[in-house]
Amino acid sequence: MRRLLAHRDIRVYLAGQLLSLFGDSSLWLAMGIWVKTLTGSNAQAGLVFFFFTAPSLLAPASGLLADRVRRRPLLIATNALTALAVLALLAVSGRGQVWVVDAVMFGYGLSYGILGPAQSALLTVMVPADLLPDANAALRTAQESLRLIGPLAGAGLFVAVGAHVIAVIDAASFAFPVISLLLLRVREPAPHPASGRWAEQLSAGARHIWRTVELRHVIVAGQSPPRCSASPRRSATPSPATDCTGPRPSSESSPPSPARAPSRAGSPPPGWSAGWVKGA
Repeated sequence: MRRLLAHRDIRVYLAGQLLSLFGDSSLWLAMGIWVKTLTGSNAQAGLVFFFFTAPSLLAPASGLLADRVRRRPLLIATNALTALAVLALLAVSGRGQVWVVDAVMFGYGLSYGILGPAQSALLTVMVPADLLPDANAALRTAQESLRLIGPLAGAGLFVAVGAHVIAVIDAASFAFPVISLLLLRVREPAPHPASGRWAEQLSAGARHIWRTVELRHVIVAGQSPPRCSASPRRSATPSPATDCTGPRPSSESSPPSPARAPSRAGSPPPGWSAGWVKGA
């Protein structure tokens, strides 16, 4: 880690990402609570998360985009446009404007799908190959740590100052990655020219996954329906005392533990990113 932080660009880049990630993770839960407050409807609140996660279906196209353009300008433009989109939440004043929240969350999910592969691709030209695992680990650790704190902070801020202030804070947080990206000294090579039709390029990742047995097993396992828990981090060994309908009658069984909540609602499904073919 010391060798990694010795690189000036990495320090600048990680600082910008950390400040932005806090705003990102604070927004999604607060928006669900806000819609529930405005409408009194659990279904309407659930739609917020649906619209946030729906753009993950476009992840293959996002990865292709990150392969075909310079990543730093793409990241700068995506962060800036997302900040402007979040400010549209200031127009919401009642249940009649809930569609604005849904539209913003759809755009937020679309932005999330673009930023992920573009960030991974940019790291490959920012750091030496031997430090790339450390760089990815540092970024991932920061993401997961803030995903534990951010939603709780967002819910607390919603109670304390309201949704409009949260929207302004989150929009402002996008300035940090934009500034950090502008300060980078990295010289990004020109992207490779497109070869073949876009449909062929989009399907190349799927073909690679299908041909690679290990990747295919991971994808199938990750997309399989849960057997006994609502948590995505299920135990590898099923409990003999419970099934999907509840505890099995057993004099020796203990009460089932409550299912843990997912680490982050709306996280993109595993395996669909720019790393399809490149391994970034």
